[in-house]
Amino acid sequence: MTNITTNANAAAGVHLSVLIVDDDPFIRESLSLLIGMDPQIEVVGTACHGLEAVNLLESGETPVPDVILMDIRMPECDGVEGTKRIKALFPQTSVLILTTFDDDEFIIEALQSGASGYLLKNIPPSRIIEGIKTVHSGSMLIHPDIARKLTGMLRADALKAGAEQSAGDAAGSSEQLPSPAPSGSASSRRASSDGDSSGRASSGGDSSSSASSSSASSDSASSSSDSAAPADSVQSKLRAAGLTPAEQNVVALIADGMSNKEIAQKLFLSEGTVKNYITDILAKLQVRDRTQLAILYWKSYNRLG
Repeated sequence: MTNITTNANAAAGVHLSVLIVDDDPFIRESLSLLIGMDPQIEVVGTACHGLEAVNLLESGETPVPDVILMDIRMPECDGVEGTKRIKALFPQTSVLILTTFDDDEFIIEALQSGASGYLLKNIPPSRIIEGIKTVHSGSMLIHPDIARKLTGMLRADALKAGAEQSAGDAAGSSEQLPSPAPSGSASSRRASSDGDSSGRASSGGDSSSSASSSSASSDSASSSSDSAAPADSVQSKLRAAGLTPAEQNVVALIADGMSNKEIAQKLFLSEGTVKNYITDILAKLQVRDRTQLAILYWKSYNRLG
């Protein structure tokens, strides 16, 4: 462990304090030097794993920081467990995960433990400093690659659970709204037509074949309606919240993990317009940031929201 006081920072007026937790001593010292160069940040100490960080803060040996920069893979106490313990003891402290791309299996667990952000170590130091200030301000921060991976995980879980729910309960949940094209309407017309044809050919036809065809058509129409219902339900909820069609499109693209720039290119808008849309969307849906928005979208898709 290393306690660090940066005189230059003190002279300039420190706005926030940071504790660095990483099992690699080279990374600890490098981050301390790079982050400490910012006049608004003071690195108050370092720790080699989550438990050491907890002990330093509980003992008072290191002052409780505004932000903790936390690695994931560490001996004795990893970043997920360390985050959970620190947030339980010091809820006012923000935890920013800084790790490698291969640690993606910890994404959801780390965020559930209370982390305010998840960045990759391959980003420039300036981005890390920006990230520290972002989570200190109360916002969530997710690296674009991680956001896409998180979106994929949520989407896969939603689709899997939705398929299981459809198989176990054809009627759907109480949140499911009627489909614009009621299930079975098309199949009923086809069944009626098949019945007429069967009647006309009753002297030489096979009535069981007609009944089988009608049943298959009905099953197909019902399956199609079930798969469309979650998406219809999401759109209905967005409309009920007062979102315009354009805002609904932006929500769907955010849920797909797109950045503001990518959304702007996709919809032929300026990035400023996209930002304005997102500000209005967050206010209407009463969510804090785009990560919560994506989670809300996929939970609603799964008819669990």
